[in-house]
Amino acid sequence: MMSKEKIVKILMVAEEEDITVTLPTLRRLMRLMKIEENVLDELIDEGKVRFEEIPAIGENEARFGKLPVVRLVGKVNQEISEDERSAIELVLRTKTKDAEKYLGIL
Repeated sequence: MMSKEKIVKILMVAEEEDITVTLPTLRRLMRLMKIEENVLDELIDEGKVRFEEIPAIGENEARFGKLPVVRLVGKVNQEISEDERSAIELVLRTKTKDAEKYLGIL
């Protein structure tokens, strides 16, 4: 699977499951998946991904104020298997060290 497809799939699942993906989280996942930083830049240039800042809540509010959130632009027609969907959801909902074991599925 191409790197761009992986990022799009992560953001698709996040959107469907109502999971907020911050820029630092996405960058961490990209590092773990060995996806180069310029791939995200290409998706932004192509108009498929955008950033927006949302107010941080809870304990993060004092530390960050606003969080950079990554979102897909428009609807994406991309196939995603149930295994991939489950793995991505687990990765997005777990801590960094636990997420690595699920990335093998992707």
